[in-house]
Amino acid sequence: MSPEVPESKQLTFQYTVNNNPSLNLVVAGNDMAALAAAGETLKAKLAGYRGVCEVVDFYESASSEAVLSLKPGAENLNITLQDLATQVRQAFYGE
Repeated sequence: MSPEVPESKQLTFQYTVNNNPSLNLVVAGNDMAALAAAGETLKAKLAGYRGVCEVVDFYESASSEAVLSLKPGAENLNITLQDLATQVRQAFYGE
C-alpha cells in the first residue's frame, strides 16, 4: 500500500519480476516545476532503500491527454464512446 499523494489524479506502479526486476513510477500533472520537484524527492526517497539502484527519471511526453465523452442524447442516435474514439483516431492517423 502506498501513502496518499496530495492532488494526484492517478498514480501508476508498474513492475516486472524476472532476471532484470524494475519498478516504473509515473508522476503526472500540469505544473512542470512541481513535477520536477516531485521527481527529485521521489528519486531521493527510492535511492535510500537497500537494494535499489539505477534510479533515473525522464519525461515521456509533454503532450496533453484528450478525454472523450458523449453529449446527452448521443446514445439515442446509437453513437457509442467506442464510435467516437474510432472517429477521432481515424481523423488523427488517417485510414
